[in-house]
Parts: sequence; structure tokens; C-alpha cells
Amino acid sequence: MEPGLLKYLRNISNLSQHELAVKAGLSRSYVSLVELGERKLNHDTETKLKKVFADEGLHDKEIQLIKDIRQATKLNKNRKGVL
Repeated sequence: MEPGLLKYLRNISNLSQHELAVKAGLSRSYVSLVELGERKLNHDTETKLKKVFADEGLHDKEIQLIKDIRQATKLNKNRKGVL
């Protein structure tokens, strides 16, 4: 999960870093470092975070759709810079 996506999902889930960390069994500082891109998620931690988001109503399909839209937006911005 890319850093910007984690922060975006956390924000639309209306969770603070602290709340997300507690629900996922992580430290707030770890969540912050991941959001900043200074730490990478391993599979188990990503699974924990996805469970928290699912409990908040954001399931895998919604997360994938958000991820796809964010990627398409980035591509469109890059194309405009080329033109």
C-alpha cells in the first residue's frame, strides 16, 4: 500500500493516526512513518490495516477502486505536463 493511499484511506475513514494504530495493533509513530514513506508495510501489517478499513466500511473492492482512480489521476497529470 503506497504511503499516500494509507493516509487517504485513514482520512476518509475519519480516523486519526492514533485511532488507526490502536485498532490495527500498531504504534502511532509507525503509522506516521508509513504515511511519510519512511517505512514499508509487510503483508501481515497491510492485512491488519485492511481489516480496520473493512470494519470502517472500506472493503477490498472499494480500496482497489480508490487506488485505480488515484493512479489514473496521476497518469493524467503526467500527460498534461508532457503536452
